[in-house]
Amino acid sequence: MKLIDIAKELKENYNFDIVVIQAGFYFNIFNEDAEYFQEKYDFKVYEQGNNLLTGFPVNRADYWEEKFILQGLEYAFVEQEPKDMLGQKSIIRSVTRSSVSGAIDTQYMKTKNTTRTQRLKESLIGLINGYNPLTGEIFDDNSPWKDPDVTDLLDDIINS
Repeated sequence: MKLIDIAKELKENYNFDIVVIQAGFYFNIFNEDAEYFQEKYDFKVYEQGNNLLTGFPVNRADYWEEKFILQGLEYAFVEQEPKDMLGQKSIIRSVTRSSVSGAIDTQYMKTKNTTRTQRLKESLIGLINGYNPLTGEIFDDNSPWKDPDVTDLLDDIINS
């Protein structure tokens, strides 16, 4: 199941305000949730096909969960766990944090078939979003990685 489909299904089944889904060292936030983060927290939003995307590093989960609680939002964090099942790499994603206890442990499985190009694209998206895709470290505001010329160039590379 695609990440966007996981978000849609959870929103339909539990009426969540915000669904964040882990992809590597990053939590992805899609469409109306991405727009919310853009409006409320000035996050940069990107187009990914027909969807909008933003997010934050996984090491900031506690911070954002606390914000969601303080704002009275219904939320779900979907985290990933790689598995080797019958010699085939898979990723199991589970709801690990939520304002709705019944959603906890809801699982989704996907066979992992990432190509080098897909991994490179995910790394570039991390750089554009202001964090080191290898460590999850958030770049300082004066980092060259946050320069608009650099992020625009990386965005052009991804979309070319």
